[in-house]
Amino acid sequence: MKKEMKVIGLSEDSIGSAYNVIITETDGLMRKIPVVIRASEAQQIAIRINGINTSSPLIYSLFKTFIETYEKELLEVLVYSFMEGKFYAQLIMKDEVIECGIGDGICLALEMDKPIYVRENVIDKAGFVIEVEEISQEDVKKNENAKTLSGLKSMMENAIAEEQYELAANLRDRIREMEEGGDKI
Repeated sequence: MKKEMKVIGLSEDSIGSAYNVIITETDGLMRKIPVVIRASEAQQIAIRINGINTSSPLIYSLFKTFIETYEKELLEVLVYSFMEGKFYAQLIMKDEVIECGIGDGICLALEMDKPIYVRENVIDKAGFVIEVEEISQEDVKKNENAKTLSGLKSMMENAIAEEQYELAANLRDRIREMEEGGDKI
């Protein structure tokens, strides 16, 4: 059995060397799964969920164009296994199944507005539930906002280091909007 999940946010790990995308069930227990991803994938996800526009297409936009040009159809992304700390995912196409990294699968699903499914046994192994009574909604908003700002600031620094100045400027603008308006992902 598989469950649909959605991206709810990004965070930086405690030593600042990796990022986590947090996915959660769309219904049911609302279990969450933290997934370690590369900085480039975190940038793509941040751009997509924050609605940041870029003047040139990013890699997953190129993949989307490629899929559409060659008349292929992505139906869903399926995370089918979790072994020894590693997730295994597939792009479920209309006519075939393609192995992919979980970060790439999530990015492509977001780019193409396709569902992300995770098998129940994977959620049981890697997921967790936050009891609603333990944390107030105000605390959750504050915590997510701090993680998001920290994550976006780190992504902006990485974009500058990689000389991706337009991306850095867009991230800077989004950070300012969030700081001024109290907005969150």
